[in-house]
Amino acid sequence: MTSIALVRRVAAIGDIMMVEPFLWSLKLKGYEGIYINCGQHSYIFDNHPFVKMVDQIPKNLPRDFFNLTNVYENNYQLIWQGKMPIISIPASYAFNFGLSLSPDHLIPRVYLTNEELDAGRELLGDGDWVVFYMAYPNGVLRRPFWKYADWIPVLEFLKDKGLKICLVGQNHNKVVIPDNDLIDKNLIGKTTPRQWFSVQAVAKLFVGIEGSPIILAQGFNTPGVVCLGPIVTDKMIMSSHNFEIIYSSNTEAIPATEIIVRLNSILPLDSVKSPQLTPC
Repeated sequence: MTSIALVRRVAAIGDIMMVEPFLWSLKLKGYEGIYINCGQHSYIFDNHPFVKMVDQIPKNLPRDFFNLTNVYENNYQLIWQGKMPIISIPASYAFNFGLSLSPDHLIPRVYLTNEELDAGRELLGDGDWVVFYMAYPNGVLRRPFWKYADWIPVLEFLKDKGLKICLVGQNHNKVVIPDNDLIDKNLIGKTTPRQWFSVQAVAKLFVGIEGSPIILAQGFNTPGVVCLGPIVTDKMIMSSHNFEIIYSSNTEAIPATEIIVRLNSILPLDSVKSPQLTPC
């Protein structure tokens, strides 16, 4: 074994976030230098405590190569065929290379500076905030893609509890928001990824569907309610169950009353565990 590891994973942002626990597995294995190649999403690993370099790999450097691209996708073909037990995506990465995850590093983490955390507070302003994520670009064929109207009773409930609501996402989510007073901040397409991370870090709750925001929320130990569609299980993406999890067996919206019942089991805010921040 050399002392240098090169890790490659090119995919969507959530899949790359899931690489972070694998880096700790390599660290425990004894690698002194860990380099990441992940294309346009290299900012995910800014300020990481031991990642040496991102996407700038020195030439002719002896190293062990860990190509994680399509690893969990291939493993999950075996899982759906009943040839492997259901495991999390980070565990799938580790399993593929004969490694195990550190018990202290099961959940992907993003490392923010104090300045970034302050920027998140400034973006949101005063109050107790809920991060709300409702759309996914692949729509109903893969994950829930419910209309804004389906969420209105949930948002009204949160507002009645004195909470402020911040909508996150990307421009390709194509979310159409009517002119009403339920959304206090609509940040779709209006932040850099690191600013979005900071907003998620300082929010008190998460409400929405599966996607990269739920991975972030776990990393910051932010509680909430997450709705999963028919092809994603909590074991795939969640190692910390500080969430109420609701499954949808089809593409119909989960009744707002069920989401509200789950929120009632978390609230009031005095009982909500504070997010776990990692300023550096």
